[in-house]
Amino acid sequence: MLAHHQRKLAIEICISIALLILFLVMVINMPKWVIETLPSTVKPTFFPRIVSGTLAGLSLLLLITTIIDYHKTATRLVRDKEKQFETVQDDAKYSSLIIYITVLFLYLLGMKYLGFLLSTPFAMFAVAVQLGLRKYMIGFITYVMVAFALNYVAFNYMQIMLPSGLLWE
Repeated sequence: MLAHHQRKLAIEICISIALLILFLVMVINMPKWVIETLPSTVKPTFFPRIVSGTLAGLSLLLLITTIIDYHKTATRLVRDKEKQFETVQDDAKYSSLIIYITVLFLYLLGMKYLGFLLSTPFAMFAVAVQLGLRKYMIGFITYVMVAFALNYVAFNYMQIMLPSGLLWE
């Protein structure tokens, strides 16, 4: 069972390295990919670079914590009860990962067809429910307000037009 856990950690290490490389490539190539559409006080690559850099930092953090966990599991013996608990916890972790990735893909589709203002609150709500949100109505209202605030700030202060969706064009 310990070897199975180490194999999962090795897979996580590979995924985090791949994500780190992907986001670093995005940060480096951002000036080639972003086209300026509206005049702005900041460069059009400012916000995408911040997002890509943040995701690269989070991937690095995931890599470091996974390597630490890999070394801890390689040097200790795990009792039977802990093995059973880790098995249940690992299965829940991977199902949560699959749900989260599915929400992200649905969010991308929603951005394309429905736009930022309609798809963002639903994606935020789905992730919050997965993380254990209990007060659904307060959460959803908050996410709608956050989406409108982000849209307002992006357009009025950063001169970035967020996607409006193909259904509304």
